Amino acid sequence: MAGKLGRLYMYSFGGVGTRMLYEWLKPKFKVVNNQANVHHGTPPLVIGKNDRVVYLYGDPISAVCSFYSKERNSRNFIKPHCGNLRVPAVKDTIEEYVKNGVDKFRLFNHFKRYTSLSVTGGKTIIVKHGALWSSEFIDAMGLGAHASSFPKKRSRTPKPWLTKNIRDGLRATYREMLTEINNYPGVLIK
Repeated sequence: MAGKLGRLYMYSFGGVGTRMLYEWLKPKFKVVNNQANVHHGTPPLVIGKNDRVVYLYGDPISAVCSFYSKERNSRNFIKPHCGNLRVPAVKDTIEEYVKNGVDKFRLFNHFKRYTSLSVTGGKTIIVKHGALWSSEFIDAMGLGAHASSFPKKRSRTPKPWLTKNIRDGLRATYREMLTEINNYPGVLIK
């Protein structure tokens, strides 16, 4: 099947369902980039007519919380993830991150960079996490016959450390980005 559907170039800043989508798409396409370089790199400017470039994005607050949850569970997530994002290592605790009020993960820059890409050939599909389960996304990927096998939407596990102050601080840090992504379509096909 991979030959018919072509190659897949997938990108994301992480923390928005990237691994789940990557694993589901991997057997259906010839995935060009591996899981580690999903967070950086640039697709070629010209791709084949059956190829897809997918950029997955989502709520930066959820993404940052995901990063810190993984760090709390494994104690070794944020530094390597910063390497994958090609940003200096973030050494802050979540409380320090919020207090500084700076997008040290550079999620907004990542979003702007990938949503402004111009690729000739196949399809470039920019999809917001919540729109992954839409028929528009599945159809754009050419996977309507596989829609029933798409992973079910999961709710995020509440985090006892995620206080109102932390959430409000992250909302302030990512205010401009949240405004932009809220005005961006759930699925954009270029």
